[in-house]
Amino acid sequence: LRDGAYDLYIKEVRPGGNEQLLLHTDGMKAAQSWSRDGKVILFNATNPRTRLDLWAIEAKPGATPKVFAGGEADQCCGRFSPDGRWVAYVSNESGRPEVFVKPSAREAEPVRISKDGGGGPEWHGAGRELYFMNPENRLMGAPITVAGDTITAGTPVPLFVINSWLKPGVQLRVSDDSPYAVVGDRFLVTENELDPRASTIQ
Repeated sequence: LRDGAYDLYIKEVRPGGNEQLLLHTDGMKAAQSWSRDGKVILFNATNPRTRLDLWAIEAKPGATPKVFAGGEADQCCGRFSPDGRWVAYVSNESGRPEVFVKPSAREAEPVRISKDGGGGPEWHGAGRELYFMNPENRLMGAPITVAGDTITAGTPVPLFVINSWLKPGVQLRVSDDSPYAVVGDRFLVTENELDPRASTIQ
């Protein structure tokens, strides 16, 4: 937040590493996912006309961003699959947030993953399952099958409830903070403590 809006920067992780401005616009932006090959970054951005959209930009200064998923509805929260061929994202075009998947580099109809609302998608490290939060903040897991250029999802299975003030299955936000992260076959979860003075990670 240096020139009136949250802009996108790239910084080397080594101490004293270079920092480069990737994109400056007047609207709010938040980086979401970086393709494993390092070429493309997905980010959320607001627009007075289209509200919240999901964009893609090459990871190099001076690149021109392109809308990946946009329109009259809100679209956000993109996550590249481990192999980079697919993107999971959230759209409320049906009237409530739902999780979809579509190819990252070609046009195709998105495949709906959630059945009764969902948000905060994250991939299993091997790409064989897609996780998301339902409106009751229950973590769901949907098996994923890819055959050639076709992706299909099995029925989502409830895993466990996350006691968090964040509700990605209900409200779409630019920053898209998530109450969980996938770590191999386990999950790192942030939950509210009963003791308001406590500050721990469960």
